[in-house]
Amino acid sequence: MRSTERLRIAASADAAMAVLADPAFYLDRPTAEDIEFRELVRIDVSGDRVTLELRCAFTGELNAAARALLDPARLTWVQASEHDLATGRVAFRIVPDHYADRLRCRGRYIVTPDGADASERVVET
Repeated sequence: MRSTERLRIAASADAAMAVLADPAFYLDRPTAEDIEFRELVRIDVSGDRVTLELRCAFTGELNAAARALLDPARLTWVQASEHDLATGRVAFRIVPDHYADRLRCRGRYIVTPDGADASERVVET
């Protein structure tokens, strides 16, 4: 299933990209939308390119039908992303620790200026 999501950010595109490539942005915030960012797996910075890998876990409730197929404790994955700070482009993918046959996601987003002190992030999955 393909989808597109737009989000206005109250920061310049450069500032937004810097935050989105910073592991602290994910690790220092509370669990949101039933996803917890647990640990930094890897970060590589080379000029304007940042490779970021974060271990995540699903922390929400599964209904009985889903629990029959999935162990909630095993719903963990690595969110891997490649950030190009110069162009505002990011490619990301989910690398599941378990259930690789059932959990797939990849996509990209771009952050572009939207006024003097704002930007827009358009995500395509």
